[in-house]
Amino acid sequence: MKKVDFTLHERALKVAGDFHKSESELIDLLLQIDNQKLYLDLGFTSLFQYAVSSLKLSEANASNFITVARKLKTVPELKVAIDSGLFTVARARKITPVINAENKKHWIALAADLPKLQLEKAVARLCPKESIHE
Repeated sequence: MKKVDFTLHERALKVAGDFHKSESELIDLLLQIDNQKLYLDLGFTSLFQYAVSSLKLSEANASNFITVARKLKTVPELKVAIDSGLFTVARARKITPVINAENKKHWIALAADLPKLQLEKAVARLCPKESIHE
């Protein structure tokens, strides 16, 4: 009978938890850097350029983080949902074109419950430019 090494699993759980905490902290920092326009003082023309060049984020990750961070100005509950583990930054990004202060409960619930493809289709119904290419 094979002996199961749970220490690897425990380490993976810890690293994943640290990853999610780091995502949340990065959103906060990017929002502060954006509000203060710190990226300009550092020689970058945009927050996106700063995130890609200085922070070494992929273009997709930089876009996701910046879009979500900026949406927090009008829908701070989005961060609460991310921090509580309801969904990831990438999933939060999918609803940013349609979520607002009036419909936030509805879209946060959809983002938490719907499969990715159904969520993308729901967003595309309200915002056709966000439609997915199958």
